[in-house]
Amino acid sequence: MAHESSKTRKVWGALEHAVLQGEGIDIGCGTDPVFPHVMPFDLADGDANEILRHVQRQFDFVYASHCLEHMRKVDAASIQCPCQPLS
Repeated sequence: MAHESSKTRKVWGALEHAVLQGEGIDIGCGTDPVFPHVMPFDLADGDANEILRHVQRQFDFVYASHCLEHMRKVDAASIQCPCQPLS
């Protein structure tokens, strides 16, 4: 999928702008991260199924457009989400 983040941003509303704040990671972004300031993570960076082996920090949000369908076990990958709990 080429430039999925750019296409998706065109239809965002207030909710998306409200929750995608702070430090973020974009998993599976290729060359089109959701924002220029997020940490991009793609195949060259490691296996997203085992993301905690490759990323040792937490983020305010995780963005993964068109990524979950490529996970071996979505529930296991979701548990590894490097995101801070909501307070």
